[in-house]
Formats: sequence, C-alpha cells, structure tokens
Amino acid sequence: MSKSQNKKFCFLVMHELRCLSYINNLYEYLIDPYEADIVICCQDLAGKQDSMNLFHKNVIHKEKYIKPNPHKWYSCSNTVKMNGQNWNNAACLQNYINYEKMSHIVEKYIDKYDYFILTRTDLKILFPYPPKDMFDTIPEAIYSFEPNYSKHYGGFHEPGFVHKNYILGVLRTPDYILKNNIYPCNIRFRGANSEKFVRACWNHKKIPIFKSVINNLNFFYIAKNKKTHTTWRPIQFYPKANCFIKYPKQVDEAYDNLKLWNQNKRWVYDDEKKQIYLN
Repeated sequence: MSKSQNKKFCFLVMHELRCLSYINNLYEYLIDPYEADIVICCQDLAGKQDSMNLFHKNVIHKEKYIKPNPHKWYSCSNTVKMNGQNWNNAACLQNYINYEKMSHIVEKYIDKYDYFILTRTDLKILFPYPPKDMFDTIPEAIYSFEPNYSKHYGGFHEPGFVHKNYILGVLRTPDYILKNNIYPCNIRFRGANSEKFVRACWNHKKIPIFKSVINNLNFFYIAKNKKTHTTWRPIQFYPKANCFIKYPKQVDEAYDNLKLWNQNKRWVYDDEKKQIYLN
C-alpha cells in the first residue's frame, strides 16, 4: 500500500505536561511510528512554561492557558455541587474543561486526520503499538485499551485512537453533560470516580468508545519522583520498573505483555470480537 493511502494521525497533548523525561520514548513508540503530527493544548503550570518545547518535532499547534476556576466554569451545574468521590474534584473538573478547550482546536484540523490519539504524556512504553497500516483495513472506530488492572475501579477512561467521526463528541461530552445538568444513565454521582463518570457520559451520548478494544497493555504511568502530584494513588518507587510509578498492577500487566512480545507474538485484529490483541 502506498504511503498516500495510509491513515493520518494526530497526537493530542493535553492537561498537565507530566514527566517529560521519557519524551524520547513517546517519539520512539508512538509519534514516529504513526508519523503523527502533534497538537498541544495544556494548562500553564508554575515551572512548566517551557515543557512543551521538549516536543521538538511534528508540532503543528501549541498553546497554554491559565486554569480557570472550575466551580465558576460550572457554576450553573447542580451535579458539580454534589458530594462525590473524585469525579468532581477540582483536578478532574480541569480535565473536562481541557477536553472542551482542545475540541475547538481539533475542529480546525479535523479534515486533515483520520485518527486522533488521546493518551497521557507520563508513559513508559515497553513495546510497539498496533502497526499503522492495520488501521487501513480495520473498521473506522474508537480503539481503547481495556486493561485488567483498572476494571475493579470502573475501567480505563482514556479514549486511545479516536476516528475523526467521533473525536468532537469524545472531547465535548463530559463538559456538555455538566453544563446542561444532565444525569447520565447508569451512574450514581455520589461515590463515583472520574473513570465511571466519563464512561457514563460517553455512553449517554452513545459514543462507542469501549466497543472496539486493544488488549495487551503496552505501557504504564510513571512519575518524576515521590513528590509528583497525584489526585488519587500515592506515588511509589517500584523495583520491577526501576522508576517511580502510580499503579503496580498496571506495571505487572504491561511486563506480562512484554513477555508475549518477546515470544514473537504480534498484533492481530479479530473482526468478530472487535479486538486488537497479541497472538
């Protein structure tokens, strides 16, 4: 297949710019293999003003903004005022605001790309993602990881590889739900976490985020040091990863999948199950 027929990708860099000491890892395993352009829309944090310059190539748009007061942003929302677990704390509300802000940038570029990659920057990637040319033959959809480690607290909440037909809905729905005081189906706001909340929002708008999935997690979240800010799980040094991490079970799952990769298992697509997995 000629290069002109390949799907085109854009990597969206969002929220806080976290742990960019592994940025070469991002380029090696994610940005370069997909020949992805980069769009940055991030929060302007103290001491982080120059962090976006670490993205040294492929950047087509970059901007930072001062974080608004989330409770003023959602002043009309009765749901935000509820007692929650962590879905409506200030940090999580900032994420929904950031999604909405990014959507207006993406709207300008939406016809240029086939897939938008939504993931965090604080990743340690152990082996390659599904090959770029696989996306030329599989259905146009949203391909999100469904790791085992996160299922007990509501599942994974990052969209992953989002086809352009769904990207604006993915980015705008949580903000829309809150501003319009909509109660998504199948969610108890009191006691819910952010994972359950965003999944409920997308389900409410019938956005098929978790219908087509990628099994065999190939990365885990890292931290610069033990003092790294976190909204939920305390940072710890994990000898198996030889660095600071957030979720030990995530590390274990990724390394188990690395064993499969080292046994020459490679990505395949099962059309009946709508899954990409190592086989």
